[in-house]
Amino acid sequence: MLDLYARMSVDECLRLQPSHLHSELDDASDGADRDGQAPPVLQGFTEWTAPGERTLTFGWDWTFEPGTGEWSGHWGTLRTNLVVTDPSGADLGDEKTQDCVSKLMARAGWARAVADVLRLYPPH
Repeated sequence: MLDLYARMSVDECLRLQPSHLHSELDDASDGADRDGQAPPVLQGFTEWTAPGERTLTFGWDWTFEPGTGEWSGHWGTLRTNLVVTDPSGADLGDEKTQDCVSKLMARAGWARAVADVLRLYPPH
């Protein structure tokens, strides 16, 4: 059976050096409302990569509230070829992988990178 996942421990995952690859606003988020004001919530997706023995990819959906400056990563939508493992090498599953990637990306400043690329208000 073909297995396309890259496996590594949580500690290895948290040592990765991810870089921004691409981000876009969803079509429904890129226009102003009827009053010419920014929509209350912008939505989009972002794609990142990390070099290594096997190139890792990470993509997820996000929302941004211009009025409050709040960014939210929707980690349940994470698309990745990474699976984190316990010390014995057993897969820890989607939830642990999502948690690990969200910590990694917070450290990498994903919201600021997306804000810069899309020319949105800087995140808090």
